[in-house]
Amino acid sequence: MESLLDFEECIKDSPEFRLTLDQFEADVSLLETQLNKVMRLCGKMVEAGQAYNSANQLFLSGLVELFVYHRKDTGVVNCLTQFSQGLQEMLSFHTMLLDQTQRAISQQLTNLCSQFLPQLAETRKEFVRIREDLETAAVKNAQVSRHKAAEAEQASHLLLATRKCSQHFALDYCLQLNTFRTQQKVDVLNSVFSFVHAQFTFFHQGFDLLRDLEPTMKTMAAQLSLLSADCSAKRKDLENKHLLVQQRDASGEPMMSPGSESSAVLQGYLFKRSRRKPKTWKRCWVTVRDNQLVYRKSHKVRVSV
Repeated sequence: MESLLDFEECIKDSPEFRLTLDQFEADVSLLETQLNKVMRLCGKMVEAGQAYNSANQLFLSGLVELFVYHRKDTGVVNCLTQFSQGLQEMLSFHTMLLDQTQRAISQQLTNLCSQFLPQLAETRKEFVRIREDLETAAVKNAQVSRHKAAEAEQASHLLLATRKCSQHFALDYCLQLNTFRTQQKVDVLNSVFSFVHAQFTFFHQGFDLLRDLEPTMKTMAAQLSLLSADCSAKRKDLENKHLLVQQRDASGEPMMSPGSESSAVLQGYLFKRSRRKPKTWKRCWVTVRDNQLVYRKSHKVRVSV
């Protein structure tokens, strides 16, 4: 069991008691420094978490915009939408975690410091002042001549009153120190417990959320497998077509398309002389279809001849 200041020893004001009191005061000062450090670090952690949440929110918004690109594929959109909603809910859980962390650490420890430490500092200030007055009164009482009865009696009464006052403040000061040492243990443990409980709740909620998304993840995994196989097949087909076109282009054969675009038989680029400016030639895309020549002045304007 942790030792506390003894009130009987406080009345005696022995050297051993003063050493113990000095140690208590040093412990309080050290604890105050550590509490302030923890609260400062907690504040920085919460600020960093809030910045992370803001960046995460922007990222999720970007994902939602990306989903619009696949709006024609309802199966993919449904899966992505559920994922987005799950991630958004997880973000809400993290926001609550930061709020609970701030209340568990910063607010509780701040209440501990503001409730006890200012009062302790004020009481100690008075305690030190009155103890110095007691030392002065004791020296004066010892130095007064016993032949001067009036002065001796006055010095004796002053010493007695100062001693009573000093004992009163010393007892109050010891009570506050003992109370603070007892209470800080409860408050610190309660603060850390609240923080850990908030972490437990956050991860438990996240686990439940991801477990609910498990069927959707399995569905998406199956779709990904099919899409991957289809993508490989299409890629191989595109590579084959690319190779055929490349070989035909190297051979110099004209571009014949007998089975496409209403049986187009021949198409390609030709230079056409301008009617307004006979010396000006312009390249046009020309198609011969059903004994009719069609050319385009641009990819938007189509002209038949």
